[in-house]
Amino acid sequence: MRCAIPYGGQSYKVALRLFLWIQFEIGACISKLEHMVKLNKSTRFGLYSVLELGRNPEAILSVKEIAEKYAISEHHVAKVLQQLARAGLVRSIRGLKGGFQIAKPCQQITMMDVIEVFEPAHRNDGCLLVDLDESCDFHGSCAIGNVFDEIQQQAVATLKSISITTLIAPKKLT
Repeated sequence: MRCAIPYGGQSYKVALRLFLWIQFEIGACISKLEHMVKLNKSTRFGLYSVLELGRNPEAILSVKEIAEKYAISEHHVAKVLQQLARAGLVRSIRGLKGGFQIAKPCQQITMMDVIEVFEPAHRNDGCLLVDLDESCDFHGSCAIGNVFDEIQQQAVATLKSISITTLIAPKKLT
């Protein structure tokens, strides 16, 4: 499986392959794990927005420019950018030539920083195989649960290690 997502670490390659395998091969079959690997629209739009703003940090981009590039709703992009501004990842510029601008150096913003703005927090002490309001009698001793806990930890570590700078200037995986 080849992927153009940048980063060279071996654990990243393993985590990415596991992530893609879950997402595309068994994602539909294991519906309780879907929250672990599927990003909601706001998260995707947030990643697109931060990526676009990061390509030229001095530029001020309008909601319309970002929405048109990705063929997505201006209204939704505006809401997403407001949330990113509240989180301190982008800056809102008012006025006739206003818009949005990246608020920090791109190497200081990770994919996980953006994802955490939009995705619901997942419990750290619970089993990924049961609903959030259920308890698991086998937590810690279940081989399946242990594997998915490890996958979750790898995915989070990987997303924390990929900066916007890395996404802007990708390296090919070999």
